[in-house]
Parts: sequence; C-alpha cells; structure tokens
Amino acid sequence: MELTSCFISIILIERDIETNKIELALKSDFNLVDAFKFFDSNGVGKISLQNLKDGIIKLNVDSTGLYSLFKRIDLYNNGYISFHKFGDLILPYSEEYA
Repeated sequence: MELTSCFISIILIERDIETNKIELALKSDFNLVDAFKFFDSNGVGKISLQNLKDGIIKLNVDSTGLYSLFKRIDLYNNGYISFHKFGDLILPYSEEYA
C-alpha cells in the first residue's frame, strides 16, 4: 500500500470515529460522568486497561484494537486513563457537540 493510500485510510477512519462521537454526544441519555463510572468499576477515579476490557465485554462490543486505543490515550504510560482523557476519547473535538 502506498503512503498516500495509508494517509487517506487514516483520515477516513478518523472521520468515522468523529461521526460516531457526535452521534453519541447527541443522544439525550448520554452522560460522560456515568459512562466514566461504568468503566471505573472500582470507583478510584481512573480506568485501567482491564477496566476498559471488562466494560467492553459487558457492552458486547468488539475489542479489536483496544490495547492500541488505550496506549494512544495513556500518554504518560502509567496504565490508567483519567476522567479528562476519557472525555478526550469519547467526546467530539468540535465544541459545538462537546
């Protein structure tokens, strides 16, 4: 696959992700705090990779790429996602929808 095709693929994937984030944010029953608490099952204020895996299993969602996603968000490589970083993961980039 040539480099240009790779960039185009990444752009299309990112666009689809953003579209899904917007759809989620527009749902009347969506609440970021409750979503965070769903994954933070221990109530410690942070989400581990295992917490994320457990939540994904409960939701019966495909977990392919979960490790890569976690590493992308866990910038400090401390094994946890904070509420702020969880918001970055879930909420759309556009302030109009966030």
